[in-house]
Amino acid sequence: MLLLDNHDSFTWNLAELLRGIGVVDIKIVSSGDFTADMLNESDRIIFSPGPGLPEEQPAMLTVLHETVLRHKRNEKVPSIFGVCLGMQAIGIYFGAKLINLPNVVHGQPRKLNIVFPGHPIFRGIPDGSPVGLYHSWAVDAKSMPGCLNTLATTANGTIMAIAHQTLPITGVQFHPESIMTPLGSKMIHNWLTA
Repeated sequence: MLLLDNHDSFTWNLAELLRGIGVVDIKIVSSGDFTADMLNESDRIIFSPGPGLPEEQPAMLTVLHETVLRHKRNEKVPSIFGVCLGMQAIGIYFGAKLINLPNVVHGQPRKLNIVFPGHPIFRGIPDGSPVGLYHSWAVDAKSMPGCLNTLATTANGTIMAIAHQTLPITGVQFHPESIMTPLGSKMIHNWLTA
């Protein structure tokens, strides 16, 4: 497991969540220290939350680019899970745009509207489950490319989860490691066992 740290304290909460569900082999790497060779050592990669915009943490885009290239060469690719900024990076890499929200939502709970209940991360997760939000940017639903599925939204339509249609790449806008996301560890466990 490679946990790519986008300079955010929530990275350590994610690491604790992973250890709590039995993942002991976790390598935490600052995005500035990432090299493409690290992909050879990792079956699963988590993009942490972080400040700013995805373009300011290019390691995530490098991982996505290398994953797409390896898939085209029929090579083994890692399973990727993006959180908050990590989901936004997945969106923009595949062609979506971001919108700056009119109201910042930092430390606020919302109910999850699961629109793709068959996706593995939502196995056993009831519609309307609470999730914790800490963001001021979001993936623009109008710009979503055909290769990505919207898995969940908030009541007002803000995208909360996405997944690539053919690659093992999933992202969530909310924070599964937050106390405001009581089923977050189950979602991560679902991803790990998918």
